[in-house]
Amino acid sequence: MAFTYWTTRKKSECIIEEDTWSVRGILFEYKDKPDEERFNYLAQEIFEHSVDKFPLNPKTIALEDYSYASTGRAFQIGENGGVLKNRFYKSGFKVHKIAPTQIKKFATGKGNADKEMMQTSFIEDTGLDMKKILGQTDKQWNPSSDVIDAYYIAKYAEAMHDFT
Repeated sequence: MAFTYWTTRKKSECIIEEDTWSVRGILFEYKDKPDEERFNYLAQEIFEHSVDKFPLNPKTIALEDYSYASTGRAFQIGENGGVLKNRFYKSGFKVHKIAPTQIKKFATGKGNADKEMMQTSFIEDTGLDMKKILGQTDKQWNPSSDVIDAYYIAKYAEAMHDFT
């Protein structure tokens, strides 16, 4: 299984093959650019990554839907998501949007699971402590929580959707 977690500042690429696990983070050069330029860059990078780097060349992707209770940069996240979805739509992709509560319920059995519950489920499912792998302290949650979310988005999509 391969999946990628993208944020406005970096990308973590994760690959699981039998007993092999790797996580690679890439910082974006565009982090200090205007939003519009950064959104376009991110959409292009994600699109090219999805089309060129995955061996099955999928025509369906799964994305975490918006967290409507979020605060902070929620509008920028919405704009960025819109640019990305439009890029895939124009290229004939089917986009599955999965609510954060669905992902949490799939992973833990509770739709309102917190980061600690998600981490516990991840360790139980994979035998891997992502915080240790990424050299994080107990109080740090990113990027480990992002990688864990991306893992369960991929597993949920695999279980619930036809990606042929």
